[in-house]
Amino acid sequence: MDARHGAAMSHRIPNDPERVNVNDEQEAAYWCRELGCSAEELQEAVSAVGVQAADVRLHLGQATRDPSRAVDAVRG
Repeated sequence: MDARHGAAMSHRIPNDPERVNVNDEQEAAYWCRELGCSAEELQEAVSAVGVQAADVRLHLGQATRDPSRAVDAVRG
């Protein structure tokens, strides 16, 4: 694998963009970049709220990109 191919793979979109996969190194790296957090923070968030990306975003104090999930979070 050449450097360009490796760089492209490290910036790939997750297989399921609605779920945070901390068990795949490339997907975890994507989520760390996307959410602006460390691997440890990402793992803690997933442990606390599960793998749903919207829930992880909320746990990390970020606004969700899915308006329907935001309404559900407000309603409790």
